[in-house]
Amino acid sequence: MIKKIHSFRNNELLFGSFVNFSIKGIAFLINYLIMIFSIKFFGVEFYGEYNINLSLIDIFSVFCLFGADIYFLKELSKSKNDYIENKYLLKNLMLICCVFILLLTIVFLTAMNFPFIRDYFNLNSINVYLLILGIAFATLNLLFLSGIRASGSIITYSIGEKFIQRFITLIIVFLFIIINVRLEPAILIFFSTGTATIYSLIFLNKFVFHKGNKMKFTKIKPGKYAIPNLLKEMKFIFISSFILILLGKMDTLTISFFMNSSEVGKYNVALQIAVLINFSMGSINSILSPLISRQYHSNQTRLLEKNIKMANNIILATSFALTLIIITFYNFIISIIGLNENIFIPLVILLIGQLFSAFMGSVVNLMNMTGNFKIVSFSMVCALLTNLTLNFILVPSIGLTGAAISTAISYFIKDFICTLYGLKMFNFKFSHISYLVLWLNKGRG
Repeated sequence: MIKKIHSFRNNELLFGSFVNFSIKGIAFLINYLIMIFSIKFFGVEFYGEYNINLSLIDIFSVFCLFGADIYFLKELSKSKNDYIENKYLLKNLMLICCVFILLLTIVFLTAMNFPFIRDYFNLNSINVYLLILGIAFATLNLLFLSGIRASGSIITYSIGEKFIQRFITLIIVFLFIIINVRLEPAILIFFSTGTATIYSLIFLNKFVFHKGNKMKFTKIKPGKYAIPNLLKEMKFIFISSFILILLGKMDTLTISFFMNSSEVGKYNVALQIAVLINFSMGSINSILSPLISRQYHSNQTRLLEKNIKMANNIILATSFALTLIIITFYNFIISIIGLNENIFIPLVILLIGQLFSAFMGSVVNLMNMTGNFKIVSFSMVCALLTNLTLNFILVPSIGLTGAAISTAISYFIKDFICTLYGLKMFNFKFSHISYLVLWLNKGRG
């Protein structure tokens, strides 16, 4: 028994995923409490407005990052014990992010002069400044967290990724419920992202850049991480990251454009329930990403294949089990949330889309961590064009169901394109599709 416990703790993927899964589970619970109390005390329209603001924060923070977080993670993960970086890389990445934040600030302040944009996003002078600060905090937080993630500090990263933000959000929601004052969504986002950024900065310095760190820091050639070279390397990461976040938020923005905040709130209830089945994928990928980069670049193909296989099996099994639970206890779940509207059909469609992603496995993650950014970008562009087309056709005619169909199909296209390229590129099995193709080829033989 003791040997099994030691074996479990020594397995970086299993132990890391378990820790991340546990902390994310608490974060998910907090998120559902935010959803329940927001709808009950402030109304479904407020919850819709909050999600619209959250979508803007997510989209524009990825824009300001310009792929810096994934590049930082990939570079720092290549070797844990023979480090090639120093603060020069982080300094230049932060400089790039700050320039994009400044450009975005100018755009936002200019947009305030257009009544249509101001009314559509419910922007006033206070909301705009809070939104800009929230974007700046979210951008830096993601960059700092990628460094913590590469260092192997699993618990610290897991807490900083979502837990801190959602915990602070819940406290503020409770506070405004007690004092019985109207709550602005921008206030929630400002305080939660600000707290998370301070947290991640403190622990980035502790685990990555402190003097007692076991990692070796060597002086690098200035040209290697010069800003022009970084921008050249990061452009495809930016394209894929920006489109990925657009894919995740396009349904919310389209519904808000054609319908209203209440419908956005209803749809996001279905979305929050559906993403629960992809919960294990997010938890595992957080740990798997640096492992892929390190093992692939050190030619540890067998170990890499073993870890990917283990991750894919866990992802598919948990996703399928959670889908059955959600469908079986749908009425009970909706009654707890306090939503009187029927969202069963959009929910089932979103669940099917999430199951497809689970079946494909961590293929996009694999492509990113092995440096195949162009392929990921191409798959994202195809998925986004599909999503935009279907959303503008289906949402005006069939509403929330149309948004769910658009999202499910576009995510399937993204994963399927990456899988097709992966089958040609890699000489090891990386998804359930790989095993299916191998089985079909044996049958023909």
